[in-house]
Amino acid sequence: MGNKFFQYFALTVAVIGAVNWGLIGFFNFNLVAMIFGSMSWLSRIIYGSRVSLSIGIVAQVVASLVGVTLGAVAGYYGGRIDSVISRIMEIFQAFPDLIFAMAIMTFLGKGVLNLFIALGLLTWVRTARMIRGSVMQLKEKEYIEASRACGASTFWIITKGLVPNCLSTIIVLVTLGIPNAIMYEASLSFLGIGIQPPTPSWGNMISAAQTFISYRPVYSIVPGVAIMITVIAFNIFGDGLRDALDPKLKN
Repeated sequence: MGNKFFQYFALTVAVIGAVNWGLIGFFNFNLVAMIFGSMSWLSRIIYGSRVSLSIGIVAQVVASLVGVTLGAVAGYYGGRIDSVISRIMEIFQAFPDLIFAMAIMTFLGKGVLNLFIALGLLTWVRTARMIRGSVMQLKEKEYIEASRACGASTFWIITKGLVPNCLSTIIVLVTLGIPNAIMYEASLSFLGIGIQPPTPSWGNMISAAQTFISYRPVYSIVPGVAIMITVIAFNIFGDGLRDALDPKLKN
């Protein structure tokens, strides 16, 4: 299925390219340039999609690892450990998201790795809160009591008994968190502290296009539309996953 998709995609691009060259040769009319500004700009948009998507996915994976770990520990142990982790989460939530990300990037410096860290630290709190609540409910179940009675270790109970039963919640949170990470990356790159040129990302492309906005607005519009479509698509996909994986919504 995947090979057929790429074959059809390559064929479509080849046909569009051939038609465009024919229009240029016979009518001196560049269809691709009219829509996208230039072929080089189109190629940067396509390459920028890989950068933006990879940053969104990796940052959300980092946030999920941190959030699931701290949320599961806080929910299972309770008491002082839960209080300490909850206070840490409240501190992270006290700052506006974008300003907090800008502060982290200013402290760590520019770079893709630092961007992963900043976005991961920015979005782990919601995951931790959701997993904490789920674990607090699950740890009172009979199968967890049976595991304790059989002498299972705390690590085994958390990793084998609790976290796997939160998997549907984790999947939905990751899917819904990716568009947020893409938006934050685009905002930071637009402000000049995210992905740095010449590496293209949708955010720094919009920033660079400000110079041409009066006579080439398409340079700003197309990356913005790409961000909008990607964010909406991930949100719709996440809502669908939530409806499919949550048994309460099925009933």
